[in-house]
Amino acid sequence: GQRLIGTRMTAAVRCAPPANKPAVAERDTCAPWLAAELAILLPGLRAIVCLGHFAWQVLWPQLAASGWAVPRPRPAFGHGREVLLEPGADVRAGHP
Repeated sequence: GQRLIGTRMTAAVRCAPPANKPAVAERDTCAPWLAAELAILLPGLRAIVCLGHFAWQVLWPQLAASGWAVPRPRPAFGHGREVLLEPGADVRAGHP
């Protein structure tokens, strides 16, 4: 197996909704937990990999609320998409 060193995995929502598609209410309920995690991680963050469209959409408002300069208009999701942010984080999109 692989070992992840200096890596953290998190999720935009903390539940497994029916049919694996989170509802807006679930996203909003879990948003404070994601914000708290990002607040801890952002000072040393170098890369973010969003696995899927939902994670990509949830990430941008969270980064903006944390004071990061988020591109306008918000970058569209696409597999293999890469966005470089200041102060030096690389945001990528993929699909599991």
